[in-house]
Amino acid sequence: MISSSRRFLQFLTIMTIYIISSMNLSATDLIRKDYSIAIPDVCTISPEDSIFNLDQFTTINFSDTNHLTISVVKDPSFTKEWYGLLKGQPILKMEDVHETSSNFLDDFNGKATLQRGLFNGSQYCIESGWFTTNSRGFIFIISYPENEKDSFKALLKGSLNSFKAK
Repeated sequence: MISSSRRFLQFLTIMTIYIISSMNLSATDLIRKDYSIAIPDVCTISPEDSIFNLDQFTTINFSDTNHLTISVVKDPSFTKEWYGLLKGQPILKMEDVHETSSNFLDDFNGKATLQRGLFNGSQYCIESGWFTTNSRGFIFIISYPENEKDSFKALLKGSLNSFKAK
């Protein structure tokens, strides 16, 4: 038997997903040299750093804890190798990491994994994957706390559906 507080939490989760998915959020088109993607106006973009310019490596901050990073590989034949290097970086600080497959890039025929583990004492998820076009490779990394998975994925879905490689 499910306790009433657990049932209430399930109800709140379902209502949050419904509200987010049915909201008409205003969005901004983020245009890069090799792609464009619509992101909610509440997002911020991490500034350019000294190693990568924003056309090559962009992090979109959906909140303080939910992020999407897009990396462009100029030669698609190096995408899998570059992905291998990037994939391990975020989990260096996670403990008790478990990896399974992920479907978040299925619409792009991409390959992806989900890594769950403890980060600063909280259950955290990192999904990463890659796909290629004829001229470019794309690597996506999303990160979020486990307890925000449903609401973040509902918000992220609109952005991923708007992604267009040039």
